[in-house]
Amino acid sequence: MTSQEILNLLSQSEIDEIISNPIDFFRFVNSYEPHPFQKAILLDKSKKQVIRVGRQCGKTQVVATRSLYRAITEYRYNGLILAPTKEQASILFKKVLSILDNNPVLNIFLAAPALKTQVYFKGGNWIRLVAATSIRGYTADEIMIDEAPYFPEDLFIAVTPILAATDGSETLLGTPFGKQGKFYKACLPNSGYSAYHVPATQISHITKEFLENEKL
Repeated sequence: MTSQEILNLLSQSEIDEIISNPIDFFRFVNSYEPHPFQKAILLDKSKKQVIRVGRQCGKTQVVATRSLYRAITEYRYNGLILAPTKEQASILFKKVLSILDNNPVLNIFLAAPALKTQVYFKGGNWIRLVAATSIRGYTADEIMIDEAPYFPEDLFIAVTPILAATDGSETLLGTPFGKQGKFYKACLPNSGYSAYHVPATQISHITKEFLENEKL
């Protein structure tokens, strides 16, 4: 079935229902029930978030989904995806592309076909992948920094002006890498960040046997 055929089967009220709230949107585009920590992140309106979750536990999926939801539903949203290297940043951006590829109905919100490093939405919103060394000069409503524990500290200084004009939000993602740097400080109490720490033992699709083998 083509994208247009799928769209023809949906009424405007059904489309409105899909984007009525971020949790229902997550269910629709990912075809599974979000984990409790993912639901909390989707509903969190704080300007600064730090997500300290193990690999393959769903942190990239929820941030990619939320970014798409904001780009589709908000009047103004420009999302910038960063990481220490362009290759690392592309992991999060590829999640965005994967969601779009797997859900043809979302094409109605796009201004043009998605590209390898950027997606443009009707109304002027966009999500873009940028190398950490090329961030100066941008303005954004959200910055998503993947592999944040490894992000150069001097580049964090360059990130702040990007959000100045928009009063935008900042999301840091990563796994622990020692007691050092901005990511570690953001995870501490009273840091000003809404912090999420979810160990792999709390993720239902990761088995106890797998974790025991990893420890060994």
